[in-house]
Amino acid sequence: MKSRTSRGNRLRALLSDLSPQARDESFAQSAQQALDRGTGALTRTSGTLADLRPGECGYILRVDAAVSARLRLLEMGLTEGVHIKVIRVAAFGGPLFVQLRGYELSLRREEAAGIVLGPPPKVSPVAPRSL
Repeated sequence: MKSRTSRGNRLRALLSDLSPQARDESFAQSAQQALDRGTGALTRTSGTLADLRPGECGYILRVDAAVSARLRLLEMGLTEGVHIKVIRVAAFGGPLFVQLRGYELSLRREEAAGIVLGPPPKVSPVAPRSL
């Protein structure tokens, strides 16, 4: 904890020496780098969906479930490479409310435990098509 505090103090001291414009540019650069990497502090690259807390997100690596349950989850859009974010978690082992593909979905904890998270998918650049 002490090293974290001293790092924070050093960072504050460095930022106080910068002009407001330089601070904004520094923040913009670090934010762009995080977007380019595809992962941020709240993005998990391992574990299961049930391990995530509200506000955290990840990319689906695979769905481990019984055949009928797996088919149902795949039909709802929980496929490999999809970005998924936990919105809220019900108390006492209740369902998770997640957001994916532009809509919200409620999942049982048992179902969420079978959704394995992984690194963001590799996207190959798409060449523009000529008309």
